[in-house]
Amino acid sequence: MSEVLEQIEQRGIKIGMEKGMEKGRAEGMEKGRAEGMEKGENKLGTLIDRLLRLGRSGDVARAATDSEYRQQLYQEFQIA
Repeated sequence: MSEVLEQIEQRGIKIGMEKGMEKGRAEGMEKGRAEGMEKGENKLGTLIDRLLRLGRSGDVARAATDSEYRQQLYQEFQIA
């Protein structure tokens, strides 16, 4: 009987660990997404600020809709 209870306990521990790891991964992914969004917003804000300071408002409008052009501008202004 004791062996059966030990197996049940071990199975419960395993299930608990799996659920904990799954929750940890989900929380880590959410944190990573939030950090990525913040970094992207800061990067775009920096680009817009630099373009506006140089009077390049047309480039702001184009960068808002053209991701390839936006990447070129990031390189031009060395925004990582």
